[in-house]
Amino acid sequence: MSRADVVATTGSSGGFLLAFLAAFDPGDVVVLARPGYPAYRNVLTALGCRVVELHCGPETRFQPTVAALEALPERPAGLVVASPANPTGTMVTPDELAAIAPGATRTASG
Repeated sequence: MSRADVVATTGSSGGFLLAFLAAFDPGDVVVLARPGYPAYRNVLTALGCRVVELHCGPETRFQPTVAALEALPERPAGLVVASPANPTGTMVTPDELAAIAPGATRTASG
């Protein structure tokens, strides 16, 4: 990693904005777990994305599952996974992340 790979922001909301601008286009469907951090929904909506909230309860530790994603009426452009999640504090294991986003653990670790 070099200095060119690092982006500094004035806070997490600025980071969300930059990441979402890089990842999504207006009209894209983006899935969020509910309950979840309201800023994700607000920023994505302001960018013109269509936000779909997945109800995630204690039975899934408030995290999205493969079954919930497969039950969606259309394939989303993206899924925002928070680990640890705000406000629940739950975390996604590497195996769970691999199941819901094949290749994500390999990409995240290098």
